[in-house]
Amino acid sequence: MESRVEVSGISEVARLAKVSPSTVSYALSGKRPISEATKQRISAAIDELGYQPHAGARALASQRTRTLALVVPLRSGIDLNVMMQFAAGVLTRARDHDHDVLVLTDRDETGLARVGRGRMVDGLVVMDVESADPRIQVLAQLRQPSVLIGVPDDPMGLSCVDFDFAAAARLAVTELDGRTRAGAPLALVASPPAVYERGTSFALRLRGAFVEACHQRGREAIVVPCEPTPASGRAAVAALLEATDQPGGVLIHNELAAPGACPAAREAGMASVCIEPESLTDGPAPGGDRLVIPISAQAIGAAAVDMLMDQVEDGGVAGVQLMAPRLTR
Repeated sequence: MESRVEVSGISEVARLAKVSPSTVSYALSGKRPISEATKQRISAAIDELGYQPHAGARALASQRTRTLALVVPLRSGIDLNVMMQFAAGVLTRARDHDHDVLVLTDRDETGLARVGRGRMVDGLVVMDVESADPRIQVLAQLRQPSVLIGVPDDPMGLSCVDFDFAAAARLAVTELDGRTRAGAPLALVASPPAVYERGTSFALRLRGAFVEACHQRGREAIVVPCEPTPASGRAAVAALLEATDQPGGVLIHNELAAPGACPAAREAGMASVCIEPESLTDGPAPGGDRLVIPISAQAIGAAAVDMLMDQVEDGGVAGVQLMAPRLTR
């Protein structure tokens, strides 16, 4: 039934514009070149009839859909609450640019091809980027620009914005190095195993920088991937305390495990630094200083939209923007 209504609408537009229905269809889809004069007649007919079957009709008159896509794949090991903080930054800033947001939750590139080749959006913001992300090649072939929240090994000319996780790891190691006995190992209570298994970019960058920074200071680096629960966080710290050579300090980057890991480290007298979203850093931790490197998730989401709109409106040049870390107490 829906298909018949659309065909009928195209026929009405075609009669009013004095062209064939196929010409209207080609003008909407962009599959064949149509003269500017014909486009204008079709656009005027669409406006007069109030016919807007899909985003392509709106794009014909304005060359814009006034819609952006936000790709938030629902995968194991992610903290959906944290993902929604990034999404909130995207949604709010898109509204500032007079754009709506279409949210895609596909785990693969299927949805990207559908909305991109169907000209449903002006551009795409893509989250949960992997180091060798199979979506990158599809995005690079779309006519619309894309911005990645995350940095893959090869962006293929796409823009990227993210928190500088490598710099955060180095900052944390520097702080822990000054608070612990010389030569003692340092530990990382890290992202869930599933996050590493699929090669998520931020986790690999943080782990690599942590290990390198420890070695530069003559310290052993112990990395403990941790399931995303408070109980798992507490168990991870307990396991570290049972090691023959106990770590002097610990960096915790696992939002759902942190409520267990942070108190356990503090109770054991271990120096600790947490990397976590800004919304979780309010107030000092009970019983001592709270050393935190906050991630401004909403600011990163907003920056992604600004970068995208620069390309949509002005053909801006793609680039990589990393937000510098800071330590708070």
